[in-house]
Amino acid sequence: MGMLTRRIHVPALALAGGITWGFAAAVLAVWVMITDHGTAVLDFIADLYPWYDATVAGCLWGALWGFIDMFGGLFLFGLLYNLFAGKPKNT
Repeated sequence: MGMLTRRIHVPALALAGGITWGFAAAVLAVWVMITDHGTAVLDFIADLYPWYDATVAGCLWGALWGFIDMFGGLFLFGLLYNLFAGKPKNT
């Protein structure tokens, strides 16, 4: 019995991860605005994402940068995975 090679649908992986991480970055900014807890995490991420802070505008910037960051990373991951997985084999 042969092995079936699974491949990843790269755009779907990248979109799902980008939307999830962008949403998480926005939720974190809102959480810090409301409760003032989690500022260390927000400050750490703000070192990576320009204009990201605990403001409405910062929340939107964080969502945008989070989406772009995770989309690009997972797109590259999916391409590399498919490259190393080889061509699909149906047996």
